[in-house]
Amino acid sequence: MSVVSSFVDMLRASYHTAGLTALLSAGLYISYASYQDNIEKQLHVYNATKITSVIQLGFYEGWIDRPAEDEEIQVSIQQLRTMGDIPMLRDPSGGGLYDEESSFVRIEKEAGNVIFYIKLKKQNIDHVYIKDDVDIIDLTKDQVTVP
Repeated sequence: MSVVSSFVDMLRASYHTAGLTALLSAGLYISYASYQDNIEKQLHVYNATKITSVIQLGFYEGWIDRPAEDEEIQVSIQQLRTMGDIPMLRDPSGGGLYDEESSFVRIEKEAGNVIFYIKLKKQNIDHVYIKDDVDIIDLTKDQVTVP
């Protein structure tokens, strides 16, 4: 085997290794980005559940009134914080906070059932993570959008 053919074989092996490394790196990056996206969405669902739980506690303890039959009420995060019953919640998508005026829980009472819907909006930009069209019981990461 000549030195030239050995060198060519070595280059071919190096080329294939580099290509494989590039493909694996791209796959790992996509996997990490997908993982990060899922975690962010799950944290928004967790925050939504936590906020709704505070309101349910308010119903139980009597410091938040229940809506009348076939009516709805809306409680913003800002109102909850004014009551002193909820800490500032960090926005898991890039830090900062939620927009406390525009983020709220909408509570409806239908046929004796109380249904909770939540809207979470990013502070300082026009992006809504969770729209108030899904019952909190049915909320999953699939209903969350991240910028």
